[in-house]
Amino acid sequence: FSHGVNPTDGRYAYVLLPGATVDETKAFAEGGAVSILSNTNSVQAAKDNRTNVTYYTFWEKGTFGDVTVDQPCMVITQPTDNGIRIAISDPTQKLTSLNVKIAGSYKLVVEPVNK
Repeated sequence: FSHGVNPTDGRYAYVLLPGATVDETKAFAEGGAVSILSNTNSVQAAKDNRTNVTYYTFWEKGTFGDVTVDQPCMVITQPTDNGIRIAISDPTQKLTSLNVKIAGSYKLVVEPVNK
């Protein structure tokens, strides 16, 4: 990418498609598979329109859409037939606590993660 000389508040978004051919990449780009919901200094969010999965990167505490966090973190949500599936990550592996609120009323079911 050419960002020019000394850009100010420049923004861009991209998707990695490992192993995709030129034709597959073109079809993906034209198909509207991904919607960029936010691309700011505080939160980046994108939705995979094919799977209805939304990916959030919070660079600071805050709220975007139905998700509120009290620390920088990553959150993935996916509505299901009987609720919502949520994955939460602290990429720094330094947080001792993290509060995430999802708007709505849900029953919590914890699924173990295989390491």
